[in-house]
Amino acid sequence: MINYSIKKAQKGDIKAIAELLSRYLGTMDFIPAVQKSSFAEIVALNEKSVARIIDMVVVAKTKDNQIIGVAGLDDHKAGDVYGIGLTSYQEIIGLAVDDKYRKQGIAKALIAFLMQKATQNVVVEAWGDTGQEANAHYALIANGFVRIKRLKDFYKNRGDCPLCVYRDKCNAQLCTCDIYLKKFF
Repeated sequence: MINYSIKKAQKGDIKAIAELLSRYLGTMDFIPAVQKSSFAEIVALNEKSVARIIDMVVVAKTKDNQIIGVAGLDDHKAGDVYGIGLTSYQEIIGLAVDDKYRKQGIAKALIAFLMQKATQNVVVEAWGDTGQEANAHYALIANGFVRIKRLKDFYKNRGDCPLCVYRDKCNAQLCTCDIYLKKFF
């Protein structure tokens, strides 16, 4: 087990956070792309996205200040994009843990920390790359979330593929988008 702590992200963490997100998620926010972007271009996009919500981002850091996990909480402003009957909620975005440190409760701890700051229902659009559960499924369930919907071909139809971490070795059968909800009211 790695010794780590969960902390509020600082402006000086933006680059490291963007690199972690780019390595494991591709882009943090939906950004239409018609061609494949380089890793550096994806990092630059994520730096802007992280900077936008830095006050609501938490990180898992090792004792030597290496960022090994990240998650953010944002107010949703785009209507009922998931077809779940909610237009006003907060959303966990940019949830990622370095693969060398997974299965140690880091994602669960990041989510729990963010839930202390939630002021309304919270939704998570959780990506999966195994064809089974979303990658964060067990951490979400442990924090009281319920999977309410699976959206078939969501990322492909939305146009995320050119910015995905698997853009050069895509297996569309394994790419899933599950929507999770934690109700507060």
